[in-house]
Amino acid sequence: MRLADFVSVKKPWTNRSLLIILEMNTFPQELISIIINNLDDRESLESSALVCRSWYAPTRGPLFSVIDIDTTEQLSSFHDLLIESPHLARLVRFIKFIEIPLASQGDVLAAILRRLKRVDDVIISPQPTLGFYDISGSLRECLVATLALPTLKSFTIRHWKVDPTYGDIQFLLSRGAPLQHVELSMTDSAQDMQGDLHFARTGRLENLAPRRACTRKVRPVSFVCGFAWTWKRRCRSLEFINWIQDPNCVLDLSGLESLTVTSLNDTIDFAAASAMTRMVGASLQRLWLGPHIDSGMFEIEPVDMSRNTSLQTLDFDFFGPARSNLFRISPPECLLPTLSTIEAGTPLKDIFMTFPIHVPENPTLADIRGWDYIGWRHLASFFTGFPGLEQALIVVYYTGNMNSELFKDMVMQELEQFKDFLEFKLKKEEEEEEEEEEEEEEEEEEEEEEEEEEEEEEEEEEEEEAEEEEEEEEEEEEEEEEE
Repeated sequence: MRLADFVSVKKPWTNRSLLIILEMNTFPQELISIIINNLDDRESLESSALVCRSWYAPTRGPLFSVIDIDTTEQLSSFHDLLIESPHLARLVRFIKFIEIPLASQGDVLAAILRRLKRVDDVIISPQPTLGFYDISGSLRECLVATLALPTLKSFTIRHWKVDPTYGDIQFLLSRGAPLQHVELSMTDSAQDMQGDLHFARTGRLENLAPRRACTRKVRPVSFVCGFAWTWKRRCRSLEFINWIQDPNCVLDLSGLESLTVTSLNDTIDFAAASAMTRMVGASLQRLWLGPHIDSGMFEIEPVDMSRNTSLQTLDFDFFGPARSNLFRISPPECLLPTLSTIEAGTPLKDIFMTFPIHVPENPTLADIRGWDYIGWRHLASFFTGFPGLEQALIVVYYTGNMNSELFKDMVMQELEQFKDFLEFKLKKEEEEEEEEEEEEEEEEEEEEEEEEEEEEEEEEEEEEEAEEEEEEEEEEEEEEEEE
C-alpha cells in the first residue's frame, strides 16, 4: 500500500483538515504506526519520514531493515551514511550486494558489513569476471566476524572461486552463526590446470592433506548449490563430492528440508546432486534441479531420490538451446529415469517442469499427428503412480513455425486423465522475449502514470495554495477598506 492511498482524497476540505491535524501535532501516534506498517514501497516510506518528527521515528525501521545495493554509487553513499549515522546500522536486517566489482570495492563492502551487528540475511553476488573472486584481505576478515553473528540466519555468496580443499568454505562457515539457509555458487580459476592434468594422467584426484575435524557444523534447513565451473571440468565436481561426503565437512545436510542444485552440465554434476539427495534422506521435502541441456547430452545419470520419502515438491528447470538439429518432442531422456527413482508412497503433491523441444521447421498437420508421443505416455504413467498429486505445471518452449494448438492437443491426449490438476503451456521462444519486453513496457507505463499523477497532485496543491493566497489577499484588502 502507498501513502497516496491514505492521503489522496477527493474533497479539498478533507485534505486541509488532515494538514491542520498534522500541523497541530495531534495526529494519534497509534494511527501513524498503523499507516507506516501498511506501507510497502520505499517512496512512500521516504515521504512519510519527511512529514515531521513523530512520523520519522516509526519509518526508520522499515526504511533501513532491507537494503539493496547494486551500484558503486549506492555502495559509497550507504557507507558514508553509516559513518554519519552509525545508529542506523542496528536497524539493518537484510542486505544484498548485487553486481558490485569486488576487485575495486571489496574494502568498502567489508567496511559496511563490519558495522552491521544485527543482520539476519546477507547476499553477496559480485560482478562476474573471467577470474571471479577469491575471498581474501579485508573482506575475508570481515566475513569471519559476520559469520559469527548470533543473528545471522541466511548467507548467500555467488561466483566464489573455491580451492580443491574447500578450505575457505570450511573456515568461514564454521564461525558459529546459526545458519538456516546457505547458498553457494562455486567456480574455479581457468588458469588452475594442475588438478586437471593430474586427473587426466591418473584418472584420480590429487592426494590432499586430510581435513581437520570440524567442531562447529552448520545444519541448514535450506541449501542452494550452483556449479559455475569455467568449463566442463569433471575433477571439480569430483572434488565437491569428495568434500561434501567427508565426515569433517562443515555442512551437515542430514536435516535438510529444501535442496536446490543448478547448472548441472555433466554426468559428474548429476552424481554430485545424487550424493546430496542420498545424504539428506527422508527429511527432504522440496527438490529443485536446474540441468543444462546441450546437443547430444541426453544420456545422463539420473539423480537418485529413492531415500527422499518425504518429498512433496519437485521442480525441474531444464535450460539450454532450443535450436538444435536433433528432433525431439518428448521430455528430456534424463527426466523419466530420475522420476523413476522416487519410491511408491512418497507424498508428492506438486511437480513443475520446464524444458525445450526441437521440432523441424514448418511441419505439416499430418507430420504433427504422426509424431511419436511415447515420452509423454511414459510421463503419464509416472503421474498414475502418485494419486496424491495436487498440481502439475509443464512449460515447453520451442523455436520455428508450428501449429502449436494441434501439438498441444496431441500431448494432452496422452495426459487427458490428469487435466483436473495439470496445466500445460507451450511457448515459442520469441514469444517469451516479447512477453518480457511487454512487461518492461508495462512497468515503464506504470511509472509514467505515477509521475503524471504526482505532477497533477502537485499542480492541484499549487492551485489550492494560490486560491488560499488570493482569499487571504482579498480578506486583507477588505480589512484595509473597513479600516
